[in-house]
Amino acid sequence: MRFLEKKIRTILLLLFVFLPSYFKIWILNRFFSAEIHPSAKIGFSYIDVEKIRLGKDVRIGHGNVIKGLTLFQMGDFSGFGNMNRVSAIPKCSPTHLQNFPDRTVYFVMGMHSYVTGNHYFDCCGGIVIGNFTTIAGLVTSIFTHGINIATAHQTVSPVIIGNYCMVGTGCTFLMESKLPNYSILGAVSLLNKKHSQEYCLYGGIPARKIKELDKDDKYFTREKGYID
Repeated sequence: MRFLEKKIRTILLLLFVFLPSYFKIWILNRFFSAEIHPSAKIGFSYIDVEKIRLGKDVRIGHGNVIKGLTLFQMGDFSGFGNMNRVSAIPKCSPTHLQNFPDRTVYFVMGMHSYVTGNHYFDCCGGIVIGNFTTIAGLVTSIFTHGINIATAHQTVSPVIIGNYCMVGTGCTFLMESKLPNYSILGAVSLLNKKHSQEYCLYGGIPARKIKELDKDDKYFTREKGYID
C-alpha cells in the first residue's frame, strides 16, 4: 500500500505542475501540510517534499525539480530561477546511507536570497544558504554526500553558505564545506573545506583566500536582495 500511495502522490504532484500558482498553493497548503504565504508564486515546477515552507513574496520559476527532501524552505523575498534540481536520497532508502538513519534532508534559504538557473543541489546532508546571498550564473553544484574510502561506506555532511555571500558561475561545493558570511566565491572554484574569515574573496581549485574585501562595499550593506 505504501508503494501505491507514493505513486498516486507522484502522479497528483505532476498534474499540479501545470496549475495556476494560486490554486497550486491552496492545494499544497490544504492537503500537503505546506506553509506557503499567499503572496508567493510557483511556476511550472515539480515539488515533492515532506514539508515546504515559502515566505512572503517568494518566487519559484519554471522547470525546477525539487524532490526527496524532509524540508524545503525559502525566506521572505527570496527567489529561485528556472531549471534547477534539488534532490536527495530519501531517508527511507533501503540501500543508501544506512549508517545515517536520523539524518535530516533539507534545503533552507534565508530572506532576500536568490538562486539563478541550471544549478544542482544534493541535499542528502542538508544545505543552508543565508540571507541576502546570490547563487549566480549557471551550473554550480553542491554535494553533501560522498564515499568514505576508509570504511567503504557512503557518508554525509552539510554545506553552509553564509549571509551576504555571492557564488560565481560554475562552482562546486563538496560536503562539509562552508563559505563564511560576507564572502565572494569566484567563478569555476572548488570549495572543499570550511573557511571562517569574513569579507574575503575566495577562489581557485581548491578555493583559497585571494584577498580581503571592503566592509563598506554596497553588496554587503544592501537592504534588498535584488541586484538591478
